[in-house]
Amino acid sequence: MKISFTRSDLALSRFIQKVTGEPVSHVIIEAAGHVIHSNFLGVHAEPRDAYKPEIVYSVEVPDSYEKLLSLFIKRRGSWYDFGALLYLGLRCLLPWLPKKNLWACSGMYLCTEWVLEVLEGEEDSMITPYKLYLKLSEKK
Repeated sequence: MKISFTRSDLALSRFIQKVTGEPVSHVIIEAAGHVIHSNFLGVHAEPRDAYKPEIVYSVEVPDSYEKLLSLFIKRRGSWYDFGALLYLGLRCLLPWLPKKNLWACSGMYLCTEWVLEVLEGEEDSMITPYKLYLKLSEKK
């Protein structure tokens, strides 16, 4: 199983990179020929060959396919956490705001929240995709 960090030429991807000052804007899980992630469509899967954004970094993680499948069945269709995304963006621009994401909603997922729930069993709505890449890279 692989965790991959991506960017694209879409305006939102470029905006996220500009606000965070980081080289990626999204994180996905690659497993069994599919991409499983949370984007504006919510938590869903799509064939790997249909996924178009550029993969900048990838980190191999221990295969926990059964856990991934179990969580995906429970969370599939869960909404994207737009409030958490807005707060995270504001926090990048206004670092004196509280470190806790005040606008995060339970049962809704940023891309990083989804990946962390699969990997660690807990969500973090204040970590950016690039910071998650650094965290996973340190564990190797």
